[in-house]
Amino acid sequence: MYKSVIVGLGQAAWKMDKHNRSGIWTHAEAYTHCNSTDLVAGFDTLKDERKAFFDYYCIETYPNLDKMMKKEKPDIVSICTPTVTHLDIIRQLVDYPIKAIFCEKPLHFSSVHSQSIVKLCEEKNIVLAVNYMRRWENLYLKIKELIDNKELGTLKSVVGYTNTALYMNASHMIDLIIMLCGDICKVSGDIDTSYVRVVHNAPDYGGFFHLTMFSGVEGFLYAFCDDVKKHQFELDLQFTNGRITVSMDGYCNWVFKYERSFFIPNKYELDTGESIDFNENERMISAINNICNVLDGKNEVIKCTGRDAIKSIKTIEACLSSEGETVYV
Repeated sequence: MYKSVIVGLGQAAWKMDKHNRSGIWTHAEAYTHCNSTDLVAGFDTLKDERKAFFDYYCIETYPNLDKMMKKEKPDIVSICTPTVTHLDIIRQLVDYPIKAIFCEKPLHFSSVHSQSIVKLCEEKNIVLAVNYMRRWENLYLKIKELIDNKELGTLKSVVGYTNTALYMNASHMIDLIIMLCGDICKVSGDIDTSYVRVVHNAPDYGGFFHLTMFSGVEGFLYAFCDDVKKHQFELDLQFTNGRITVSMDGYCNWVFKYERSFFIPNKYELDTGESIDFNENERMISAINNICNVLDGKNEVIKCTGRDAIKSIKTIEACLSSEGETVYV
């Protein structure tokens, strides 16, 4: 049983699961539902946040990070604080004998600082996982399997539709595109300033970008909304022998294959489609189990490492500097 603690007791830590969402979205719920972990404490500098967390979970909270780490001696630490604080917190954490860090995305706003985080963890032999949660979701793992096995032929293009805010929202889509299609080598496009989301007092822009992968896949990222309440996460993958679409953030998914046309003689057209056959899972619990299995020495690797997370940050940096010109990632 691995002792776990959470640093930062806000939305990603536990509150998102109190908003009538289906499934498990937060670190606290994942730890409490995982058979291999024991959630023993939480840290936050704000008294109200500590009290609310304690009132709900009856788990010890601390206003001092050093005191919590020394007293609780955790194996796994989740970081759910504002992005800009990640590097400083991890600099503190690596001085303790912890085994793993599960960090909220993005790893940092800067690829340079993200690389510093990865280096710190590697030097201390600390497992680092970053919460791009769809990397643990069986739907997307099944789609990856279909791509790798060329069951629909060769993947030629990908289009991702998501919300404004490249770091907070679109980075999920960028990471997923990298997971499915391979590393991005260049981008071109423009940021959109008609609606800017402010996250932790910092502006986070959307935009429209052409993406080219080393694999030869061509892509497009549509990251826009005009209201934070509007949520969109949709994917369209085109193959030589078919198509896959994902809408409603994965709740609707279809695979289409070419069949002889009913309407045009001697031609083939995409059929009416069928849903993708996969076993549904709780991705956050799968992420915690993945970390524990790696710590146990089982034949697994972390499905979203710090080095994986750096790729999405570098892509966003390229997007922000593009201004219509091609920028290499």
